Amino acid sequence: MNPGDFTKLFLLLLRLRTLAAAGTERMNVLFIMADDLRTSLGCYGDTLVKSPNIDQLASRSQVFLNAYAQKFWRDV
Repeated sequence: MNPGDFTKLFLLLLRLRTLAAAGTERMNVLFIMADDLRTSLGCYGDTLVKSPNIDQLASRSQVFLNAYAQKFWRDV
């Protein structure tokens, strides 16, 4: 599964969730994903990086503290 497939799957599931909850209160969803960002943000405790806008958003949001990535490892 390549990264584009993951994004398409996520958007499809989000759309299905939206359709299922059409009669209830709608949620605002903002999904921020960046490659090689690691936890270099103030909301993750980094004191060197200044990211006040993302930190403010994170203080009122769900922040994922455990991120996993799959990588094929082959000894050459």
